Amino acid sequence: MVVVRIQPALDLEAQTDSEIGQYTTNRVADLVLHEDKFPDLKPTPEELTQKNVDFSKALGSLEADRTLKKNRIRRELEIMLIACASNCAEICDNNLEIYKLTRFGYKRKSEPAGALPAPENLSVEIGPGEGQLYVKFKGVKNNHGYQIWFGKSGVSPDQWTEIMGVSSGRRTLLNDLESNVSYGVRVRAIGANKTFGAWTTVIIKKTY
Repeated sequence: MVVVRIQPALDLEAQTDSEIGQYTTNRVADLVLHEDKFPDLKPTPEELTQKNVDFSKALGSLEADRTLKKNRIRRELEIMLIACASNCAEICDNNLEIYKLTRFGYKRKSEPAGALPAPENLSVEIGPGEGQLYVKFKGVKNNHGYQIWFGKSGVSPDQWTEIMGVSSGRRTLLNDLESNVSYGVRVRAIGANKTFGAWTTVIIKKTY
């Protein structure tokens, strides 16, 4: 049996100061409730509680450096929460059902979503300089990136140049092209487990 490692994902940065304080209180309550499942936990629920108390005091402080102190303690609290979640995953030997008892978040394993369609609205525009082209297209759901292939229009696409790892359909600049030459461009999405989606139709554009 293959054990899939649990990857904690707490999304702490998205929480306000009051929210992270309540979040810590709730997670401590869950850990105490299920303490038999998580022995020798580091940091301990008591340590999390104390850091949360320190954070609450920093929030209510009237000292001149209140904000700096509050931010420092919040970061320390975030690090402790992440460490605690990771330790929970180790203690339960990556058993997801037991880990869920903590109500810490986690990253879900990505699954193939079937064959990805070709990106839509592919356009190729003249770039800002000589021998440059802009490529733009509409993104595809469940993508893990894109491939852009380009080459002289009279050359087989199998011999074109590949740009790997494009993260979005926003404008991508193609550089170092020959001036006053027509180039073909096509794009496809990369799916889960390094699968590939359908190609767009080829767009031809001449540089200047």
